[in-house]
Amino acid sequence: MLMERPELVGLLRSLATDMRQLSDGLLARIQPAPRAIELVRNPDDKPRLLLVGDSSRSLDSLKQMLGEDFELASTNHATHAVKLAREEPCDAVVTDLRMPGVDGLALLDLLRVSSMSPAPPLLVVADPHDARHRHPALERGVFDFLVRPLERAELVARLQSAVLHGQELQREHNLQLTDDLTGLLNRRALNVALREALQRSAEHGSPIALALVDQDGLKQINDRWGHAAGDKAIVAVARALSAVRRSTDVVVRQGGDEFAVLMPNTSIDGAHRMLERAEVELQQNPIEVAKGVMVRVRISFGISSCAASVTTGEALLAAADTALYAMKRQKAA
Repeated sequence: MLMERPELVGLLRSLATDMRQLSDGLLARIQPAPRAIELVRNPDDKPRLLLVGDSSRSLDSLKQMLGEDFELASTNHATHAVKLAREEPCDAVVTDLRMPGVDGLALLDLLRVSSMSPAPPLLVVADPHDARHRHPALERGVFDFLVRPLERAELVARLQSAVLHGQELQREHNLQLTDDLTGLLNRRALNVALREALQRSAEHGSPIALALVDQDGLKQINDRWGHAAGDKAIVAVARALSAVRRSTDVVVRQGGDEFAVLMPNTSIDGAHRMLERAEVELQQNPIEVAKGVMVRVRISFGISSCAASVTTGEALLAAADTALYAMKRQKAA
């Protein structure tokens, strides 16, 4: 039989692995990535603005002035603006002062509570008879207050200043969410990502898998070759997890030799395949703990997923932790 020929077995296994990776890659392109953290922006990209106006005429005027210098999204509803800002983070928001239902200043409050990331700088545009609201608006936290008629060059300059301010705030925020040793996100970032992933799961009925990963034998490496070698081992796990993750996955260093991987739109079987690929990556890339001494790093992991009884971040973490220690007990037996 063709399938029994030994020279074909390895090829077929390799093809099966490649097909699984291709499937995961295609799914990653179809499904939106979590927006909890945005650490990297292409410096060549135009800054993103969200325009919020009380009329199509107002929005069209702003688009004509700003379309050349900025990437634009727009809406005439404040609640929709908050949704857009959460799903497609922007560098600044330009809003009319007066709008039906929620005015421009109330929009600032909505943006502040809609995410744990810093709210984008808000620039308010007002008619001349509303100029008296300038000082209260600035005291409330509005970045800038502009009175019509607007002059294009001044508007662009003020917006560029707002964008730089917002990006600096975002960089500082991201540093607070980043692990110094590995460059991965940290435990605080995981809490943000879990909250947002669970919200999307509830809205769309999509699965979530969460894996807790523990490095095996870090204490022995530290005791025998020193903490510098232990740090190499921790970085090796971080690199392996990062190498096999999809763009939708969030990889986090919890602390010490503990990691977490949040996988939206993923079943437990899919999560197992991801962690198995990480194990292969580690086996293929041993670390040098001393001159001429190579060590292969190993991991244990536990996986949980959303179910009727597991619907919160705390429950997902607890279930994954239970599964992790079950694997470690099995290895120790």
